[in-house]
Amino acid sequence: MSRGASRSMPNPKSITVLSPVIGAAHSNSFDQGEPQEAAQLSHYLGQTLFSHLFEGSKQRKAWFTVFHEYPILFHAFSHASAVHKDVLLNKITYSNTGQALRHKGRSISLLKQFLANLDTANLEILLIVMVTLATHDLSDSRLYMGTPTGFQAHEAHAYWMDVYGRLDTIPEHLGAIARLVELAGGLDKVKLPGLANCLALTDLMILPSFPNILSYFLVRGKAPGRGFFTNIPGGLPTHTFSAFNGLATVDRCMTKYCGTHMKDDQYRRMMNTRNAMHYSVLALPSWSGLSQSERNGARQALYYEIARIAAVLYSCAVIYGLPPHRNWHIQLASQLESVIEKTTSLASDAPLLLLWALCVGALATFRSPNRKFFETRLAKLLLQQQDTLETAANTEAILEDFLWSPRACGESFAILWKEVHSKDPIDANF
Repeated sequence: MSRGASRSMPNPKSITVLSPVIGAAHSNSFDQGEPQEAAQLSHYLGQTLFSHLFEGSKQRKAWFTVFHEYPILFHAFSHASAVHKDVLLNKITYSNTGQALRHKGRSISLLKQFLANLDTANLEILLIVMVTLATHDLSDSRLYMGTPTGFQAHEAHAYWMDVYGRLDTIPEHLGAIARLVELAGGLDKVKLPGLANCLALTDLMILPSFPNILSYFLVRGKAPGRGFFTNIPGGLPTHTFSAFNGLATVDRCMTKYCGTHMKDDQYRRMMNTRNAMHYSVLALPSWSGLSQSERNGARQALYYEIARIAAVLYSCAVIYGLPPHRNWHIQLASQLESVIEKTTSLASDAPLLLLWALCVGALATFRSPNRKFFETRLAKLLLQQQDTLETAANTEAILEDFLWSPRACGESFAILWKEVHSKDPIDANF
């Protein structure tokens, strides 16, 4: 070609690339003349979702392989990526585009075809699609930050929790997941690496119903959680204390190691243990759900419920790092308040349990009108127990015998301590 000759440039609208779905390879999948959402979502899918959602190369390879084999997964994950982007942007933009909605519609259409031939369908692919659709629904209310707590989560910037903790779930899909798991023979029969764990974590985000398959590695310590053993008259059921002890051990471990330069394998094991212990506390039944042999007196019902609700609240906020959207922490604090109000003898019979529960409730309602109840009760308790609870330091040392991390709670506790000592306690019944 001569120096002066012009090279013919292709029309940008005619440039095409192959679909990333090998099983449906064709051109015009991402026409460069189309809006940039397609390219951006594809980049996000490959560079972020697959790179960070799965543990280890074995899981990533297995999921990347089935993603290329089944077009339904391409459509489901593309829609999920659009939802993820909206959460991170704190604005519904990508998931409402025609392209994202077409991906969702195509996923549902292909899903119906799978379900129509359930006898021959790949149940594990169905489970992936179903769990993706079940957990990727976003409403404007989910973008509202809610009332912040006074806790600082151990993993305050946990990427996947910031996303999945703010998404809505679809009950009908969750019910279908349970039935599909039953058809597959249970979680322990699921073969695709990482899928059983994914289903268990989804279960954990909502309300535990599957058996706990989440693994843990920490050796039980004698000291963590000892307040649940020594400061509750009549004690707690053995499995309840075991759950609290395990959670307190994880709490101390995360207090020490989160934010440090841990090896990937060590970090993964710690987080798996965290998930397992969080599950064990969420799965604790209410008092009415305990067997008769585990109930050893009417008073214990109140102690048990106070400990259980406060532990769930603390675990969700600090150990699991659930975002405060939809004000779940305010709802739990209201439940805690309701139980505390049912007894007039807590301050004399179980003062240290009451101390811990009031402090957890006060930090949970840090910027809420509900905080007044916990502050008022705490001020009166500190006055009654001033010989034992003389300083903030020895009071916090007692709190650490239950579930309490100075790193997660210290700053807000210092503010709380000053506030309850800055005014005369208002009379409150115990």
